[in-house]
Amino acid sequence: MGVASMAAAASTDGSMEVVDDNDKVVDGPMHYHPGLRGHPRFSVAPMMQFTDRHFRTLCRTLSSNTALYTEMVNCNAVRLSRDDVLDWNPDDEGYVVCQIGGNEPNAMAEAAAIAHERGYSEVNINCGCPSDRVEKGCFGASLMTQPELVGDIVRACVEAVRDEIPITVKCRLGTEQKMGLKADFDFERDYPKLLHFCQIVRDAGCTHIILHTRKAVLGGLSTDENRRVPMLCREAAWRLATDLPDVAITANGQFKTLSECAAALANTPEGCRPIAGVMVGRAACAHPWELLSAADESCILSDLAPPPPPAIQALRVRTRRDAIAACLSHCARELSSEYDTRHRSFFIPTPSEQRRLCTILLKPTGSLIYGRGSKKVKSGMWDGIDAWCRETKESLDPKVLAQSEEVVRLLRNRGEVPRERVDAARRHLPLCPVKAIVDQLVRAHLPIEWLDAPTD
Repeated sequence: MGVASMAAAASTDGSMEVVDDNDKVVDGPMHYHPGLRGHPRFSVAPMMQFTDRHFRTLCRTLSSNTALYTEMVNCNAVRLSRDDVLDWNPDDEGYVVCQIGGNEPNAMAEAAAIAHERGYSEVNINCGCPSDRVEKGCFGASLMTQPELVGDIVRACVEAVRDEIPITVKCRLGTEQKMGLKADFDFERDYPKLLHFCQIVRDAGCTHIILHTRKAVLGGLSTDENRRVPMLCREAAWRLATDLPDVAITANGQFKTLSECAAALANTPEGCRPIAGVMVGRAACAHPWELLSAADESCILSDLAPPPPPAIQALRVRTRRDAIAACLSHCARELSSEYDTRHRSFFIPTPSEQRRLCTILLKPTGSLIYGRGSKKVKSGMWDGIDAWCRETKESLDPKVLAQSEEVVRLLRNRGEVPRERVDAARRHLPLCPVKAIVDQLVRAHLPIEWLDAPTD
């Protein structure tokens, strides 16, 4: 049974039950755990190179209620760059969690306070990333070997935000230094250490733990392999929810469909308490429409969390055509912006710079376009943009182009460039007509019935 055919109905105790079209209860009632503190039960995981502001813009047009996360941001980058790193607008993005990484309690607390000032809905502490770079910095998954330090970090962050927003932790089931027989989770061997870690962060003030239900191998596996090789053990999430009833446990790891997410929430193993939420990762990047467009009406989110503001609800679209149009409008706004948030400098729209920015801005659009005709659209999109760049370079006064590219070089090297020179460098540069290029390809190659089919 697909999640689209399920609905949420109020039970006599005020909880929600998952029912099918014949009003048959799929399993026990679905509660909203108080430890979530406003966090929706369904969320998209923080992912480096994916969950930037541009991808979150797409996600919010598809779902008003889903919790979204930033990419992991180093606490020192937040402290030193402040608004540049945490550039976002809560009026456009709704419920967004800022995930920070670091291992020094005072620095993490300062970063959490800045994120709170910027309006983020909550702050999440990264204790799950297994990448080599993060491990060398002694944070991410390696922090699970130092639970007392994580407790100090949580406590400092809670105090820094005055407990006005939640401080949460995202972690793994545990860690191993190298791949071997111990890389897979074993209840007898590993669960006591996991429970001890979670008890410490709970006692420090964390009421919500997001659990990637596999261990992290800190040596010998790449980041990608760490998402696939250690075996999943979702049973550990239910066991934690049972042993720590005052903590909301969200399960993460290889959820691919809304139906699978709904089943995890509704079907609790005998003798266990239900988990509080589910988090999806790469599947949301590959198929955002399928996972997010029907989420608001599904049993996962219906009536179980505080509703988003009307302005956020108004952003939601109902067809793929409208979602593509929203992405392209966002792309056009970013190309016309005078500031490049990723490089934290003024944006000079030379053809080369616009081509570079388009590779970032159009990634969410590419996730929406797949199936019949998609290859022609995607290849034609880049052919059209590249052709425009070549023609524009040839048509521009060589002196004007050289001056603009010199300003780009200076800004990249953090050189001081007077505002007058920035304005002069931007003045004679045309903007790439990305929306017109893609619109023409979409009309030519994608089926109308597919584009205009409403949310399932």
